[in-house]
Amino acid sequence: MDKDTFEEIRQFAIDKEIEAEELYSRMAAEAELPHVQELFEDLAAEERKHQRMLENINVDKVTDADLAPVQDLRLSDYLVEQEFRPDMSYQDVLILAMKREERSMELYRNLANQTAGELRKIFEFLAREETKHKERLQREYDEFILSEN
Repeated sequence: MDKDTFEEIRQFAIDKEIEAEELYSRMAAEAELPHVQELFEDLAAEERKHQRMLENINVDKVTDADLAPVQDLRLSDYLVEQEFRPDMSYQDVLILAMKREERSMELYRNLANQTAGELRKIFEFLAREETKHKERLQREYDEFILSEN
């Protein structure tokens, strides 16, 4: 893979992380409930962490362990997309965030399936990172929403 292609992919991924961080930060500022604000702030911090990771990524250092599958509870497959509202419930925030991470994960999986070699490896790595985000949110949903019912 040439350096320009790698840089374009990396910048694309960084831009997606910046976009997500800005969105979560804006939603945190607009949310009315403290625990909802806190979740959005945590999500924004995760996106900043991913941005820094991408800024320092080296495709030669991505190992098989970095590409190992992450369990997906697939809870979000059965949930309806949510639009942001300042007064949204914790449950709705989790759904909104899960669906957003799911879309990012699918984007990178689709890109991985359309490429080969090092490009595929980078997209698989990015898809795995988004899957980890989604899984964290699904476990939170399972623990705090489904367990209460």
